Amino acid sequence: MTKRLVFAVFLFLPALVFAGDYGVLSGFLKKHSEVISMEADFTQEVSYKNPARKTASSGKLYLKKPGKMRLIFFSPLSDELVSDGKTYWVYQADLAQAIEMPLQSAPAGFGFLDGTIDLKKEFALGKTKKTDFGHEMEFFPKNPELPAKKAVLETDADFSIVKITVTDGFGAVTVVTLKNKKMNQDISDDFFVFKAPKGVTTVKP
Repeated sequence: MTKRLVFAVFLFLPALVFAGDYGVLSGFLKKHSEVISMEADFTQEVSYKNPARKTASSGKLYLKKPGKMRLIFFSPLSDELVSDGKTYWVYQADLAQAIEMPLQSAPAGFGFLDGTIDLKKEFALGKTKKTDFGHEMEFFPKNPELPAKKAVLETDADFSIVKITVTDGFGAVTVVTLKNKKMNQDISDDFFVFKAPKGVTTVKP
């Protein structure tokens, strides 16, 4: 899996039931239900074991329920991940290539953030704890065939998401941090429709 797809994977975890505080989860779900759209800056750091290395990237995230997403990378690659709720695109600017896939067969998605996954139904809650700035929740995939084996969701005191950490079956750890969030902005549906730039090759796997 290329690094440009790692960010998207962490949110498509569907998730063993543990003795977590379901009050914390309920608080998050209530807060999240009030979010129709989101705009945020993000940073992503990925640590790999074999061979040992790290990568870092950053960009802008836009979400709109249900199922709409546009992720724009600014550094180090000018890539985009785009979903209009029906079709999923991976635009690789350095290769002048755009990969088009049906949403249901896409290798990644934004699950509970974009309103297409029922977090309580598809995830199991692990340990929860209060932090200096908010709350932390562990989640584990119910489906053992999924690449992610553990996800940690961190929120602020108002249950707004600020960081997600995911460990996959190979020991790679992905940390995504959201900053400067703006909720429920008026974002046009047209913004989530991908149009390939001139000279870009469209590929359908």
